This record gives sequence, structure tokens and C-alpha cells, in this order.
Amino acid sequence: MSDFIMKDTDQQMSDKCINENTAWQHKLLNSANKFLHWVITLDTYDGSEKIYTHMTETSNYVFFFGGTLRTVTKSRLYSVFVFCSLIVPLALFSIFECRHLWYHSHGLHLRTLIIVFYYFNLLTASSFFRAACSDPGVVSRNVHMPGMAIAYQIPREYYNHVILPSENQSAVITMKYCQTCRIWRPPRSSHCPVCDVCVLTHDHHCIWLGNCIGQRNYRFFIAFLISSIIACLLQVALSAIRLSNVTHPSKAPVSILLICYCGLGVQYPLILFLYHIFLTGTQQTTHEYLRSIGSKNPIFHKITRDRNSPYDRGSFFKNLIHLMFQERGWILVDPTKRQRYPRDVRFQRIPEAHTMENI
Repeated sequence: MSDFIMKDTDQQMSDKCINENTAWQHKLLNSANKFLHWVITLDTYDGSEKIYTHMTETSNYVFFFGGTLRTVTKSRLYSVFVFCSLIVPLALFSIFECRHLWYHSHGLHLRTLIIVFYYFNLLTASSFFRAACSDPGVVSRNVHMPGMAIAYQIPREYYNHVILPSENQSAVITMKYCQTCRIWRPPRSSHCPVCDVCVLTHDHHCIWLGNCIGQRNYRFFIAFLISSIIACLLQVALSAIRLSNVTHPSKAPVSILLICYCGLGVQYPLILFLYHIFLTGTQQTTHEYLRSIGSKNPIFHKITRDRNSPYDRGSFFKNLIHLMFQERGWILVDPTKRQRYPRDVRFQRIPEAHTMENI
């Protein structure tokens, strides 16, 4: 009898240990899944209260590290190519050229130039990530929906434009209702079909960065162009100095490669930067300019200043400073914050729009 009791007790203890191990493994698996979901958040919802887990359902964003970084789904990874094109020449210079220039320099001027070169490369990488992975100025969705009780229908008057007065009496500010985001878009905002969001002061969607360029990251985009141009020019200068210190060009093949690579590579950001200088000097975003010329290709079109624009500041320089260095403003949809209301309509996918008429 005692043997039977002991066997029963052993069996119970064994079952308890198995249950505890199973519960521990299940808990560990859940923790691992939550960690992976925090590292990269696709279009799946894990029950978290953080906003970024809901934004994947109402936009085309993929979030990383709890909503800190973002990129666009279903797009070609041009941004990875751009980042690699920045890292490769820097790595080649650091491995093959930097040591010789540093230890064989005849003064502090060359070493200072090397330090400045690395500084602008660091600034290029930093501005690249901030332009490519930060919030461009996303506007909250599903804010203006008067027909929620009638199957989310849109009143007919919402298909009209709202005209607002401006300081320039000969110009008006137009507001349009976005049928996708269900909001009256703020002035100069536009809906990006790639990101599937409305963006404040929307300039364009940059395929090379994989993100929209808008009010909150435009300055980082400009900083990326400027720093990359300076880094390329410094790279050419340092490689030329290294090449001048050898008796024959064949003894410094990496220097020749870097001069050719950076000499060609600097042209695209330089042209793009000059384009944005002339564009912002006329107080226009890329979206507004392309809409004014009626084309998606700005090549062979002259950039002209519209003096009847409601946003014109009166001079080229004032327009340039205002648009390039405008205030970033408040972040309207912060993916790192917690959702206050469980059924917040701003993070729900609403049926496609239609009028109040029967269809």
C-alpha cells in the first residue's frame, strides 16, 4: 500500500514538473515572439497597446525597435543600396589609404582634413537614417467622418474644395478631403499612395530613402545631400593627395578607384541639392511644382516663381530659409506611445468611400 502511495506521489510530482516546464517553455516562447515583434513589426497584431502595432494595419509601414525606425513594405530596397554605396568607399579609404596619410603627413593640416572627412561621413549616415527612418509628418486618419452611423458614408459636400483666405489677396489656400484617410488635409499636405498616409508639407516620396519627405524630415534630407556632397569632395581631395605621394599611379590603385567613384557619385546629390535650392527659393514643394507643370518628370521644365502663391515670402532668400528650415512641428502620430482607447478609430481600416446616395 505504501509503495502504491509513493508511486502515486512520484507520478504527481513528475506531472507537476512537466507542467511547470511546459508553462516555462510557453512563457519563454511568448517572450521571444514579443521581442521579435518589437525588433520588426510587420502587418500583424500581437495585442500590444503601442500605436506602431496598429499603424501597420492602416499604412504600408514596417516598424523596427518598438516604432523607433520605419520603412515601407512592398518596395524595392533602394535605401540599402544607397547605404552600401556610402559605406564601401569609406571602408576602402579606412583600410588602404588612411594609415599612410595619417602617419606620413607633414603637419596637422592633413590630419585635420581626415578628421573633418570622418565627421561629414558620420553626419551623412546620421542624416540618412533620420530622413529615411523617421516620421515625415504623418497626419492622423479617420478624424472627419460625419457618416459613421451610416456605414461610414461621405457627404456629397465633402467632394468639394474648401477655400481659405490668405495674406495675398490674389491667392487662396485650398483644402481637400482625403477619401482614403478620411480627413480634411491641412494646407500643403498630400496623400502618398506608396506609404498610404497623408503627410504634412509633402514634398515627394523618395524611392532612394524608402520614405516620404515632408515637414518633419525635410531638413534631414537636405542635410543628407549637403553632407554627402562634402564627404565626396573630401574623399577626392584626400585620394588625390595620396596619389601625389607615390612615384607611380599603379602603387595607389585604390586612390584612383575612389577618385573615379566619388567624382561620379557626387554629381547626383549635387544636382538634386541645386534643384531643391531653386525649388524652395520659389516657395514650392516638389509635389506642388509637378502639379503646376502637369508632369511627373521635372527634367527640361523651367522652375519659375509664382508671385500669386499664398505661401510666397516676397524674396528668393526668404522663401529658401522658410521652406528649408521650417519648424518640424508636433508629431501627430507617435508610434512609440501607448494607445489610450482600445477601439480608437484612427487606427482602424475603414471601408472604401462612397457618397450618401444609394449605390
